[in-house]
Amino acid sequence: MDSLTQMILGAAMGELAAGKKMGNRAMIWGAIAGTIPDLDVIVGNFMSPIEALANHRGLSHSILFAVVFSFFMAVFCKWLYQQKFSSGKAFRWLSYIIGILFFALLTTFFVFFTYILAGMILAVFLGVLLSYWLIKSGIWSYKNYVIHEVRTKEEISLSRWYLLFFLAIFTHPLLDCCTVYGTQLFYPFSDVRVAWNIIAIFDPFYTYPFLLCLLIAAHLTRQDTWRTRINNIGIIYSTSYMLACTLHKQHINSIVEKTIELSDIHVKRYMTNPSLMSNFLWSTTIETDSFYYQGLYSDFDKERIFKLQEIPKNHELIAPYETDKTIEILKWFSADYYAVLVRKDGLLQLNDMRYGTFNGGSANDEDNYIFKFVLEEEEGVIHFDPSKSGPPARSNPKEMMDQLIGRTKGI
Repeated sequence: MDSLTQMILGAAMGELAAGKKMGNRAMIWGAIAGTIPDLDVIVGNFMSPIEALANHRGLSHSILFAVVFSFFMAVFCKWLYQQKFSSGKAFRWLSYIIGILFFALLTTFFVFFTYILAGMILAVFLGVLLSYWLIKSGIWSYKNYVIHEVRTKEEISLSRWYLLFFLAIFTHPLLDCCTVYGTQLFYPFSDVRVAWNIIAIFDPFYTYPFLLCLLIAAHLTRQDTWRTRINNIGIIYSTSYMLACTLHKQHINSIVEKTIELSDIHVKRYMTNPSLMSNFLWSTTIETDSFYYQGLYSDFDKERIFKLQEIPKNHELIAPYETDKTIEILKWFSADYYAVLVRKDGLLQLNDMRYGTFNGGSANDEDNYIFKFVLEEEEGVIHFDPSKSGPPARSNPKEMMDQLIGRTKGI
């Protein structure tokens, strides 16, 4: 999932574990912990492109990492808050600034989501209201924490710190498992990429209500029972939404099977996953011996059937490189859902068919593929060029979003 959603989930887990004892500090530490697994992208900057691809959502997204790293973070925080400088003015200033920036960031994203989903008027109203809350809370915290610390210092046990970090870190890969990308949850014991394909990598219908509950809870004192209740409502909502997406996937699968039956296709396997921004528009990839069949279906389509297009596998194009490390990693990364084509410049392009083409566009256009890898041979070794890979090069974000929303509305 996107980093903002992971931050929100981490903050909610922090509040669940230690909010009554730590207040908003629990949310902030939870948000920090919730972003830690994605720091593997920094490590990727020191690797080759193919190694970085294989490394992302690897060790840092594993159960082992959550179990072990949470202990080190717990020991560090336990030590940190036992030091005299943690009560000093410089430390309080630093904590205050981090807190203000964190909640200002969440408020900004909430107002932005409101604008996208409900329009300008409601966004301005909520923006003014939340800004008032933020300023009021900021002034109170400045007077009662930065200038004169009045908070009651409660001893947070090592086990409580561990629970906070474990929940915030472990829920990160669990949420990632719900997307199509794939997560090495059992690394290093298995390199299987777990992907349940039930939610898009960004879904405002999951994130927006969750964020609202978190912001409301953050503006209540830790002694207020409604703080815990509202945070729990956010967790229950997000979990229920995920369960609803799981059930919805079963419905979508039944439509794929109906499509297969009507099309008289001899299928080896198929997969389904939701498109970006909602759980209303789904894509399917159906594999046969020589072809993939891909299509989109919206819950608002008039016909309950996927409109399919045929895409040749062309696996024979990379047959001479079957044992090449880059090819092996790309096949593993794509869960063997891949097709190959010859580009206009003569280079080979391997397309990850789990994602297919943007908005179901023509498969004959090499730039239409969402996740593509342009392959180059150098002294008998295959490399992929990151500058030529990725989404359509000529894409306009607003135009792409308008097309996505338009297709979601149905045909």
